[in-house]
Amino acid sequence: MDESEAVALVTRVEAAWNAHDMTRFAAYFTEEADFVNVGGWWWRGRQEIEQNHAALHSTIFQDSTMRLQLAAFKQVSPEIAVMHVKWQMGATVRAAWTRPRMLGLASGRG
Repeated sequence: MDESEAVALVTRVEAAWNAHDMTRFAAYFTEEADFVNVGGWWWRGRQEIEQNHAALHSTIFQDSTMRLQLAAFKQVSPEIAVMHVKWQMGATVRAAWTRPRMLGLASGRG
């Protein structure tokens, strides 16, 4: 992956979020990916990432929009790159962040 491919990937992830298509969003993660969200909830594996994001997009993120920007890119090896991405989000309902069970999330481990 080169830097232009990284920018394209970030753009596709942003588009999936903004379309509220969590199947497409989760497809950008490996099957064994870990995801720690801004609330500190730790989700393991693509299925849990998709399931929990879908629950959040049916509630507090239903009107959200996200803007992503590639901030840094480093090619570590031919198969590995490290990317730092800046993000901004609008139109969320923050009160629900402290109630993972009420949102139907698979886990709130962390």
